[in-house]
Amino acid sequence: MGSSSTVYTVAFSTDGRQLFSGDGHAVLRFNIADGREVAKQTEPTTTAIAMSRDGKWVVCGTTRGASVWDVELHEKVVDVGDGMDVRAVDVSPDSTRFATGTWQKSASVWDIATGERLIGPIKFNRVVESVRFSPSGDRLAACEVEGPITISDSLTGQQLLNIDTITSGGFPSTRLAWTSDGKRLFHTCEDRKIKSYHASTGSLLAESQALDDTNLESIALISNERFIAATTRGKSISFLDASTLSRISPVIKHDEIIYSIASSPNGIYLAVGRDDGKISIHNLTTILPGLAVKSSTGEAEQHGEQHPTSDSDENPPHNSRPVRESSNDEDEEGPQSGDDDMDLLEVRDEQCLYTRFHDAIG
Repeated sequence: MGSSSTVYTVAFSTDGRQLFSGDGHAVLRFNIADGREVAKQTEPTTTAIAMSRDGKWVVCGTTRGASVWDVELHEKVVDVGDGMDVRAVDVSPDSTRFATGTWQKSASVWDIATGERLIGPIKFNRVVESVRFSPSGDRLAACEVEGPITISDSLTGQQLLNIDTITSGGFPSTRLAWTSDGKRLFHTCEDRKIKSYHASTGSLLAESQALDDTNLESIALISNERFIAATTRGKSISFLDASTLSRISPVIKHDEIIYSIASSPNGIYLAVGRDDGKISIHNLTTILPGLAVKSSTGEAEQHGEQHPTSDSDENPPHNSRPVRESSNDEDEEGPQSGDDDMDLLEVRDEQCLYTRFHDAIG
């Protein structure tokens, strides 16, 4: 079972039980518990996927527009932007709207049920690589390749703030992330650094050391926003302390170029999409000692190794094994932060929870 099609984007379902992934032919849907494919929807090259918080909709950005699918019925209900090359999508917190960023240097906001364009197109000078609604849904952040971050009123389209920075350019990626209180915005920059900005004033709050020797691509907030996972255009995933943006051990090494990452809603799992069509699922509780994740009640808990839940707990994920054995001292102290030249433990991709390949169409 295999395919040479690049996995451009991955996204977890709202309940964390399934994973959506997009390549050059289709959007596939897998059970996290066993890696089994449960649905396939044929689409043009899919570069971005976003889930609605109510779990009802999945929005796909493709080289020919954007579409909205009903998750339960597995039916396409909306198709917009015919001819647009959509590089980024996001869904509003109330699950009623979605935003697009395009190769045609524009961003728009749409009604998720009808496909009516509500705002835009908002014009930019370059390709829009990432769009993100604020946690309250009243603001929309967008960044363009080698350009600044623009924050607009998501209901009127009025520009509220322009943050003078330079976005790293490259693959369609997740280059922006809001904190849940809406006060900070994380961003991947051309100088190979991750920076955090005050979302109301645009002032720089913190910045990381330069990561590796290639451009930053995607970032994901993990575990109640304590950590950030970041990918470069190379083959590694780095972890940072979200408060200080200092690097922490370990670094996950892959054998192929990484195109996309996504964190599960409870912060336990990290999905990775690669150039060779491979999807890997990493259990972060075995990589980051003392990792606090969200319980079913929303409380932070300390977890050891966990397996995804499914309708049947009698069949655990295949090839499951711990990624890292940590000492009691490490578990008590949690991840250690440090400078860019610190000795970082390596975790190989072969040690992940499990892997699978995108199926070829046909």
